[in-house]
Amino acid sequence: MISALSHSYLSLLVLTTILWILAPVEAQGNVTVGQSLYADDRNLTWRSINSEFAFGFHPIPGKKDKFLLAIGYARIPERTIVWYANKDNPETDRGSTVELIESGYLVLRDPKAHDLWRSRRVTDGSQVSHAAMLDTGNFVIVSKNSTNMGKLQRSN
Repeated sequence: MISALSHSYLSLLVLTTILWILAPVEAQGNVTVGQSLYADDRNLTWRSINSEFAFGFHPIPGKKDKFLLAIGYARIPERTIVWYANKDNPETDRGSTVELIESGYLVLRDPKAHDLWRSRRVTDGSQVSHAAMLDTGNFVIVSKNSTNMGKLQRSN
């Protein structure tokens, strides 16, 4: 017979194990409202679960302090871009940011916090739950009611 204390300890151990297993998936797979990336040398990105694709600022070869907000293949040595933001003026400067905001947009800002580009909005006006870089190469913004998704789609 298992005592109440042992049963509580076992339940806590199982819950902790489940959270420990799920934590890396959440950290790598989902982007929470308010999260930002910065155009700098750290080259931080939001990656797909399988790490095949990365969304973030990619340095532009031969152009010091210039970056491209883009989706690219992350596991091959050559930087292969499959999508980029702000097609009319895609270059951004060091210190630019991209942020997922509650109203349903990804917003690209220059170092002086001026808006340069916004993604399409989740269509029904509902609040954003999260965003995610998918294993397909698409970056999606998901509404809280999960019936609407905005998508940054990679080219084929």
